[in-house]
Amino acid sequence: MDVPFADIADQLADLTTARLEETALVEGRWRRPVEMRLTTLVDFRAGTRFSIVETNGEQFEQLQTGGQVYHRLTQQEQRETGRIWRQVPVECPYCPHWERQWAGFIVALRTVARPVAHAVEAGNDRYTFLIRPRKSASDPMLAELYKHLRYHYTARVIYDVWLDAEGRLTGFRESWTMLRFGRWEGSLRSVVVDFREFGTPVEFSAPTPDEVLHDSA
Repeated sequence: MDVPFADIADQLADLTTARLEETALVEGRWRRPVEMRLTTLVDFRAGTRFSIVETNGEQFEQLQTGGQVYHRLTQQEQRETGRIWRQVPVECPYCPHWERQWAGFIVALRTVARPVAHAVEAGNDRYTFLIRPRKSASDPMLAELYKHLRYHYTARVIYDVWLDAEGRLTGFRESWTMLRFGRWEGSLRSVVVDFREFGTPVEFSAPTPDEVLHDSA
């Protein structure tokens, strides 16, 4: 199968912004899955993402930047505290694994991306790649991805890439599933992230210190 992964990697590395549609299944009580949906705008250059999260019939806003996660306070909480965001604990120190250096992460994938399928959908080529990183002391990006996957009790991730007739990137999907023995209440079962609308405008930035409420505040 003739797969132009070098060209695909170059286009992915050049991405500046995108809209993400993410669906995650979380382990609930009595092993019943709970669906979580995120609609996200991501700025790859700044390493920031703004999400509207929906789960259990509730909705809240989330901001991630530089490995830190913030949830927007309610209007009442903002009036009472004079702050806008609450910093929340980060359960996985490696998530998302590309947050800090998107372009470097994509370059690292060149060495481990293995083509496994090709199809034509509505005139677009769809290429599927299997990513199975191994512990690496020489490549910090792959080492971080390896730790990220191991933390979630899996060893691989699937990437689907869509190209139009001119070879231009039109879509990108990341998906992975956790091993059953590694699940506990609140842990992830599976994740599917669709990257679309490349170059979409973003109008958010990291919060300033006086906008953030910490648990001790």
